[in-house]
Amino acid sequence: MFFIVLLLAATGFAQELPSLRECRSQAAIWSIGLFDQRGEASLEGSPHMSAQELMERSDQMAGCYARFKKNNFLQVSRGYYLVYQWRIYNFVNRHDLLQQFAQEDQAGKR
Repeated sequence: MFFIVLLLAATGFAQELPSLRECRSQAAIWSIGLFDQRGEASLEGSPHMSAQELMERSDQMAGCYARFKKNNFLQVSRGYYLVYQWRIYNFVNRHDLLQQFAQEDQAGKR
């Protein structure tokens, strides 16, 4: 049992989980500028954030959703993840890798 606790602490899983209040506060603040007027994630949103920051926020909100089952947490998580995916697509496209990706995927390299 001690080994499992030590392993969890070393990998970061033993971190203190945010409270419902913290989750609500972060979701409210992090939603600003992330969604357009229709409530959909703005793909050009959060240009000042790194890809790592986008994923960290997505993961944090996913954790809040898993713990408290509030749909707004899931919406914020998905919004940040969508912006992250859009950046990956733009990178692949900018470097002319879409065709290579399609060919390798067709060949079963997944």
